[in-house]
Amino acid sequence: MFTFIPRSLFEQFRRLANVYFLLISILMLIGTYTLYYDSPLDPWSTLIPLIIVLVISICKEGAEDLKRHRADKQTNYRVAQKISSSPTETTQDLYWQDIRVGDIILLHNNDEIPADMILLSSSEGNGVVYIETANIDGETNLKLKNSARTTRSGPAWQSPQDIKDLQMIIQCEHPNSSIHHFNGTLFWEGKEIAVDSSNFLLRGSAIRNTSWALGAVVYTGQQSKIVLNSRRAPSKMSSVERSMNNLIYLVFSAQVLLSTLSLICYIVWSAYYYSQLMYLCYNYESSSNPLYRDGCIKATDYSDSGYFFTFFILYCNFLPISLYVTVEFCNYIQAFYIDNDLEMYDKNTDTPALARTSNMNGDLGMIEYVFSDKTGTLTQNVMTFRQCSIGGEVYGDSPSESSDDDTRMSTLRSSGTINGKSLDVLRERSGEVQSVYADFVFVLSVAHTVVIDRDTGAYQSESPDEFALVQAGRELGWKFVKRTPEYVTVTRLRSGEPATEKLEEMKFEILATIPFDSTRKRMSVIVKHPISGETVLFCKGADNIIFDRSVGYAAGSTRENLERHLGMFASDGLRTLALARRTLTADDVERFMSIWREAEGSVVGRSELVARAAALVEKSLTVLGVTAIEDKLQEGVPQTIADLGNAGVKFWVLTGDKVETAINIGYSCRLLGPEMVLIRLQETGEGLDVVKHRIEVLLRQLKCITEDTDTVGEIWSSVQEAIKSSISPLPQSPSLLQSLISSYCSNSNSASKPLTSNAQYTGTTSLGGGMGNDSSGHERQDSHAFLDRPPQSPALEDLTSDHLALIVDGDMLTRLLGDPHAEKLLLILARICKSVLACRVSPEQKRLLVKLVKRGISPHPITLAIGDGANDVAMIQEAQVGVGISGKEGRQAVNSSDFAIAQFRFLKRLMLVHGRTDYRRVSKVVLYSFYKNIVLTFTLFFFQFFCGYSGLSFFDDYIYSSYNFILAFPVIGFGIFDQDISAESLQKHNMLYVTGRERQDMNIAVLGKQLLQATVDAVIIYFIPYANFHVSDVNTENGKLDGIWVFGSTVFTCLILSQLARCAWLTYTWTWLSVLFWLGSALFFYLFILSYQYIAYFYDYYNVTTHMMDLPLFWMLCFLVPVMTMGVEVTLSLIQREFYPTLIDVCVEYDRGYGNSDEGMRGQNMFASPEGSDSYDAEARLRLSNIAGKRKFPLDWKSIKEMYGRLGIDEREGLGMHNTSEGPRASSFNFDYVTREYGPGAGLMFISNAFQKVGNAIFESIRGTTGSSREEFSQPDVGYKDPTNFSME
Repeated sequence: MFTFIPRSLFEQFRRLANVYFLLISILMLIGTYTLYYDSPLDPWSTLIPLIIVLVISICKEGAEDLKRHRADKQTNYRVAQKISSSPTETTQDLYWQDIRVGDIILLHNNDEIPADMILLSSSEGNGVVYIETANIDGETNLKLKNSARTTRSGPAWQSPQDIKDLQMIIQCEHPNSSIHHFNGTLFWEGKEIAVDSSNFLLRGSAIRNTSWALGAVVYTGQQSKIVLNSRRAPSKMSSVERSMNNLIYLVFSAQVLLSTLSLICYIVWSAYYYSQLMYLCYNYESSSNPLYRDGCIKATDYSDSGYFFTFFILYCNFLPISLYVTVEFCNYIQAFYIDNDLEMYDKNTDTPALARTSNMNGDLGMIEYVFSDKTGTLTQNVMTFRQCSIGGEVYGDSPSESSDDDTRMSTLRSSGTINGKSLDVLRERSGEVQSVYADFVFVLSVAHTVVIDRDTGAYQSESPDEFALVQAGRELGWKFVKRTPEYVTVTRLRSGEPATEKLEEMKFEILATIPFDSTRKRMSVIVKHPISGETVLFCKGADNIIFDRSVGYAAGSTRENLERHLGMFASDGLRTLALARRTLTADDVERFMSIWREAEGSVVGRSELVARAAALVEKSLTVLGVTAIEDKLQEGVPQTIADLGNAGVKFWVLTGDKVETAINIGYSCRLLGPEMVLIRLQETGEGLDVVKHRIEVLLRQLKCITEDTDTVGEIWSSVQEAIKSSISPLPQSPSLLQSLISSYCSNSNSASKPLTSNAQYTGTTSLGGGMGNDSSGHERQDSHAFLDRPPQSPALEDLTSDHLALIVDGDMLTRLLGDPHAEKLLLILARICKSVLACRVSPEQKRLLVKLVKRGISPHPITLAIGDGANDVAMIQEAQVGVGISGKEGRQAVNSSDFAIAQFRFLKRLMLVHGRTDYRRVSKVVLYSFYKNIVLTFTLFFFQFFCGYSGLSFFDDYIYSSYNFILAFPVIGFGIFDQDISAESLQKHNMLYVTGRERQDMNIAVLGKQLLQATVDAVIIYFIPYANFHVSDVNTENGKLDGIWVFGSTVFTCLILSQLARCAWLTYTWTWLSVLFWLGSALFFYLFILSYQYIAYFYDYYNVTTHMMDLPLFWMLCFLVPVMTMGVEVTLSLIQREFYPTLIDVCVEYDRGYGNSDEGMRGQNMFASPEGSDSYDAEARLRLSNIAGKRKFPLDWKSIKEMYGRLGIDEREGLGMHNTSEGPRASSFNFDYVTREYGPGAGLMFISNAFQKVGNAIFESIRGTTGSSREEFSQPDVGYKDPTNFSME
């Protein structure tokens, strides 16, 4: 509580409006209790509302902070077991928060590790421990950790009791954020024992399949690696609030200008009428009349400069005091909608969506970049064995299309996809123990590091790939049943017989297990065959790696045959792996084991020794066949990414996985396509200057494309002609809106026209106001049309291409990040590419990449980061909006996020529906709040012309202060209920998201328009009553005199009614609560002014309201003034919608049934082409218009291939560039070459029939229409320019 109040107050006064009203309150107090100037308003009329607003906001923040505090307390008070120094007990319980460095912690199976520690011993004979890191990185597969080698045979302690009297010194590196590296030394009994990351247990990971383990704590709390990769939860200010602050600057400037103008008018007026102002006691000291001097002795004479503050206080309502509390209340209700949205409820895990920070709701509708983790976020991390190829035959069926919720997947399948023989056939053939089929299955069942859970009997693996392969071995007849340090036991199962019945058992003696690494791209085991007695190497790995080390193919198969099958598997998006074997001689084994034993006992240079040993035996292989595994994405991931891309959102994947795995997922998610050039920035040991030079050369070549005016003109002509030739006819409208929508199609300067129907329109339409015909048939040019701008050389920052993808690894990022020039080059290149995949990155690097985009691009984009593990916390906190995936993977990401969802697919609805709707609602609330207060302030300004510029208010202080509260409920009404377009339409037509992404609803220009309209309305509201009161004698016929309060209260009533009328006009959606809020505000106002006249401490206001309501003129004005103000509003709105409609104007009308169907967009696809038409759908039109609307220059496939050809071979290899249309070479594991016929990208380019027409026109060479050969694109240095001339735009 002691820190909460100061921090909360700090947060409240980061909001400029609160600082402003605090300043106003201080000025009022000075003006009231000093003689420097006069305050026209009571200071408590502002202080009390300010205090109420602050208390409400602080209470709301306190409620949200309490949730976080409870989560932290739950973690800190978890119980761990420490090895006790007491002779009477072995262990003692202690809370996690009390664990200290040097403690020996006893862990049991399934325990979560409370601190970073060095593994000393475990219940396993060889001292290993199986670790699950789901809480950290979302990986549910197991990792193997080894105890420190305190003795040659393993750990020195075999039970917790053995370690009670341990005396040991641990020397290790200082706390750091590198979770993949650790180095230290144990000093015990005169020995120095080296330890590394293989002996290191990270806080947050969990023990699996191990009865107990002992660890020595080295880092705790804030010094643990996972915490060092995170940071304190940042104080996030929403972009809506930042925009409000910017708007406040404009309004504040207007207030200063108005106060200055009033001061000048006062000085001029006072000088002109000085001789007539004796009653004001000017210069009474110098008067010769003693009576005059005595009468003025107590008068206050304010300086001219002091009147500036008088006017400044008088116009203080330029800013609405209730703005923030109104917005926060609306945000709170909108968060309630998110929490209770059944469309984002996951039944499988019983997990609803959760808005943990309500003030970020509007930012969800403004996202430009999404940064996503891979494992557990995009994927299920579950793999399934589907098919295999042995002896030239395929076994198994391709993935079931019906299992994929994406109905478009059927169009993605390659024509070469086949269904093979039944796996039961292979199962029977593998029963011949010394056949190629049995060896194939033995590789699956023996060559792995899988263990069996003691409690459940389930397989536990280091990777989902291994689990799928071992499970496949079981299905194919050889079940893995037992593992010891020396043996692996498999049992033969036959079809139709109980899985528990042992029919034939084979025990393979394990001589060595050579683990997989990203350099070798394979893993092997060396075993003694139980039947033949031979020493056999079983190997599995990347197909091209295995093929290059092979000397033959088993069962009459050939490499060409296997490569053909690989292409077929990859066309279904399956991950492929090659299996091989080799019989080793005694000499081979002896040479291998000598190096292998040295590698096992070494810490320094161990990986090099392992590679040397593996190279001796992993050669002269016989290829047995290939496997195909389906890596299942989460439901709806490809469609969600595609829809967010259509909405104009850039998508980056940041993962700790290998490059190969990330690229595979990139194809599965459709981040990568078959017609792309992949740019791979990977650490090769070269200097940073070399890397920067190569990026500059690449950017120079991209720039060369745009410097060719013919190329620029050709591309834009293709875009324009494609759009002109594919615009669908406009439907007839059954109402007055026909002319509105027709005018939109012929006159709009909007970038898109999503209007189609079976009904026909006789006019010719064009996109973006390009070439078209007006109603008279004359060709028309729109000067605002982006497609008609003359070709010019765009800057590098304006380039974009759907045919470039950037892949960068963590080691390269370590060198690039921190160098300003390298960061700039990386960011420019990344912005040009369609997709970016960062692999093997640490949590800190994820955060730095988000920060690079967030701060390196101008204007600063709104970023969103989504992840599910503790390693995603840093980027979630760095991004403007953080989203955590809740579920079985842990709560760290959720606890650090602004929003939590159960499945990645819910992100689409969260952004496109809730985000966009909340952004529009909040924008309307903010703009209307400013508008109504500007009108109020200008009425006071106009009154100064008739009160001698004295700073007098003709509103009672407390009636004046009630203005914002009286009008608060109608504003809240459309802030929580209003919806311009239905949720169904928003999800169906993704490009409507452009409203928030481009910030079209709330910016300085929009506020400027509101300011002008408010000025016009203020003229009507003030001068119409003034004219009537000025000329009318009716007011005094009953003997009661009118005065300033009657006139002021009449103007105030007209003002309230006019604002209520405009609020009703702006409302799209009416509910019974909206009506109640609107009518309740009007009724409350009348009751308030009727009662206030009798309770006001200011006696001059006594009975004013009753006298005012007795006047017929008052009731006439109550009708006349709102009608006149709304007449102006309606006229301007109709003109705007008639001649300058926006995309949203048209979409709103169609969504509400003003098209050819009573159901509007919900009853028909507004963006679809008419039935029988082959023109492309307007979704593509919107996509193109969106790119061009931001003045981006789209580089087509032809241009990219020409650029690729101009690069020299050295530059290509240095950047790891690969043209995916080159080949053929099948490798969906190594991913060096991927084609449309081979590899994981085969067939994964979705182009619908509707989009085909525009696609052909814009990107002529995509489908080979240019007739260019591959050789033409592989000639280096064609048109090459000197890279020294490279210049950044």
